[in-house]
Amino acid sequence: MPYVITSKETDRERPSSMLLNAVCTGFLPMGLEENFNKNGYVRKLVLTFETEEKMKEGEYAGKPFFFSQKYTESLHEKSNLRRDLESWRGKSLSEVEVAGFDIEKVVGVPCTLALVENTKGGNTYLNIGNILSIQSGARVVQASGAKPPDWLLEQQAKGMALLQEREAVTGQNVAGEEDQTQKPLGNLNPQTDRGCPF
Repeated sequence: MPYVITSKETDRERPSSMLLNAVCTGFLPMGLEENFNKNGYVRKLVLTFETEEKMKEGEYAGKPFFFSQKYTESLHEKSNLRRDLESWRGKSLSEVEVAGFDIEKVVGVPCTLALVENTKGGNTYLNIGNILSIQSGARVVQASGAKPPDWLLEQQAKGMALLQEREAVTGQNVAGEEDQTQKPLGNLNPQTDRGCPF
């Protein structure tokens, strides 16, 4: 989820740093999303994060900052998901892991979020630019247990409905139909090395 900062009086509180200790709080399969560049559909997923730093103002005072990142379900060598997983864990995925990676392994794993500012339509957004290994000596963040925001669950419901609709029309699983370079995200539990969080 982009974190929107506007020029209006209702500006949202900003974190004190662009590098934040955080924890992955969830994985949401998002179903299908239309891909206009490829004239088809791609499967999407979202990873959600909460920060160690808490908000200090307004109705959300005392709650952690919430960020999410949407990805195409792909472990292709050029995919954003693979880039972030490898940066986060501090090592490349093995061939076995690329053949089928249990994405739920990242839930509960601490990290450092590197934020970037992007401007679009007169609004400035704070987005996750990179996910890094937790810094040495940093306190491990505990998830609050809060459910994802309603807007994200609504997006998930739309994407999953589209997935079911497309599978009913085609009579087959549509995962990877439009992009043959996608690698499956299965339930293969990766072997982890000491020091590698997943």
